[in-house]
Amino acid sequence: MQKVFVSLSAIALLSACSGGNADADGDGKISSTEADAEAAKAGLEPGLWEKGVEVTKVDLMLGKEANAEEKAAAEQQSKAMAGQSRQIEICLSPEDAKNPKAGFFAPGPEQGCEYSEYSVSGGKLKTSMQCGSSAMEEKMNVVMTGTYASDRFNSEYALNVDGGDKGSLKMTGKTSMKRIGDCPK
Repeated sequence: MQKVFVSLSAIALLSACSGGNADADGDGKISSTEADAEAAKAGLEPGLWEKGVEVTKVDLMLGKEANAEEKAAAEQQSKAMAGQSRQIEICLSPEDAKNPKAGFFAPGPEQGCEYSEYSVSGGKLKTSMQCGSSAMEEKMNVVMTGTYASDRFNSEYALNVDGGDKGSLKMTGKTSMKRIGDCPK
């Protein structure tokens, strides 16, 4: 049971505004199409982008049923994950720059997840995504805030997973992206 909880949390991490609201149809939900339309407002430059993600803090708390050995392992895992970083390069074509997907800035809605907020406006971005259902014991919330320009963006995120009796995970980090040149031919 504990391994399933930690695996979901790790997947959530690797999957990682003001003035705007992506809920164009006013139904109280932000669809992938609405979030993509909001992301397109950023006016990104095409080219080769470098993306860095850094985990700044991890608190993995196991439930009451966990034994001392499992709790000690969770504490070690929390310490090991904090400070980790990862960098990748992304080639953004002229078409993708004109119409980026919402996931360019923040994790995209996965099965069982939906945005409650997605705003890209005036050089600022803010997203909030929730995952889980009444059938799922684990509930996840990811909030990201930051700034952007046509050639860069920087953000901070907070990920919270409530695993019910299995425990919880709280993680914070930073994401940065910058255009570093043209895409390789």
